[in-house]
Amino acid sequence: MAAARSTKAASQHKLMTCAQRIEAATTTKTQVTMPEIQALDAECLFQMFDFEGTALLSRGALTEVLRHVGLDKVMGAKFRAFAQLSFDSHSSDSHFLTHSEFKQLYYKLSQHYPLLLPRPTSLKITIMSGKGLPAADINGRSDPYCTVQVAGKPKSLSQTKHVDKTLDAWWGEEFTDKYGYNEGDNLQFEVRDYDRGSALGDLLCTATLPSREFHRAGGFDG
Repeated sequence: MAAARSTKAASQHKLMTCAQRIEAATTTKTQVTMPEIQALDAECLFQMFDFEGTALLSRGALTEVLRHVGLDKVMGAKFRAFAQLSFDSHSSDSHFLTHSEFKQLYYKLSQHYPLLLPRPTSLKITIMSGKGLPAADINGRSDPYCTVQVAGKPKSLSQTKHVDKTLDAWWGEEFTDKYGYNEGDNLQFEVRDYDRGSALGDLLCTATLPSREFHRAGGFDG
């Protein structure tokens, strides 16, 4: 009798597992809204493993994404089955994942594994101050703000607040590279005069910081 009960329980467990797999594979897809840092990380991961540049991820590519973020170490022997089920439950055609489908999967993973996603960014950038800036306004002052981005990667752009009526601005704001930096990339800085109603304002000065100056122990301070 005990053996019969054990067999029945195992059978029920197997049926439940199948039911769960079917439910997961037919989940209604919905749009998700993520914080900017998560959205940027998801986009960076997608582009990194879109080897053919088709805006699609294959089953194997998704497995490599999940391995890259460390899920294989967390899940151990269950990793490969988890990767397969993750693909099946989010791919509408069972062949590829679109960007929006990957974004949905990323969001769910970030909820369950917050220590893995979003990943740490490569750079921390602190914009401290600007001294002796050009005057742009009739009062002999400017309202300067500073932008920084990884050269050639506009999605990495960050911007300080503007400071009113000064030629010696203090910002003291910290940013990241927004997953845009790869070793060898330079950083571009621009200081502009804030004008209400203008998208950019007058350009006051620019600077480029080569990668070799900060991609080293201790970073850059100057």
